[in-house]
Amino acid sequence: MSPRAVKIDLVAKVLVCSDGVMEGTREDRAGPKVVERLTEAGFAVVDHRVCSDGIDEVAFALRDLVAGFAGLVVTTGGTGFGPRDLTPGSTMDNVGGSMYWATTAELQSAIPGIPQEYGLRGSVFVDAGSVFRYTGPTTFGTQSVQVANNNVMRSSVGVGLTWASPFGALTINYAEPLTKASYDVVQRFNFTTGPF
Repeated sequence: MSPRAVKIDLVAKVLVCSDGVMEGTREDRAGPKVVERLTEAGFAVVDHRVCSDGIDEVAFALRDLVAGFAGLVVTTGGTGFGPRDLTPGSTMDNVGGSMYWATTAELQSAIPGIPQEYGLRGSVFVDAGSVFRYTGPTTFGTQSVQVANNNVMRSSVGVGLTWASPFGALTINYAEPLTKASYDVVQRFNFTTGPF
């Protein structure tokens, strides 16, 4: 007796978090690429929207996207590293920079004791980089901002697990910062999808 084939409809939604895209000062280049990759992997992308950066805005958009939805929600953009507005009472928003550098080194390997047909690979990695030289405004209306604007190197080490799933590589990473600025927001876990 042969196993019964089960058809699974793969559906996804994409959320781009970007003040610049919302304000029309920056083109949404990431969102269409994510939609393209998901479509290539067999997903039907049923929603692609943009929201402003910020905890409340992103939380509202995510709650709206997942309400009554049984599928994959992919986000891109949002907070990162770089110069920040350190004005007392501010939200410590990223304000960007005109210069950056980044580097990474990664070693991937099959996992001992796990059959290769399971499609699992482990990895260890080191990342480093910085964003600096803020050239934007330092006053907004009557309020001036204090900008943390120096070339502070951020670095981390981590481990990852990648599964070669039927609809693309799914990776979960865990990293620990080695160097960072005191005001940086640490994101230890990261989940990505991509081609094989």
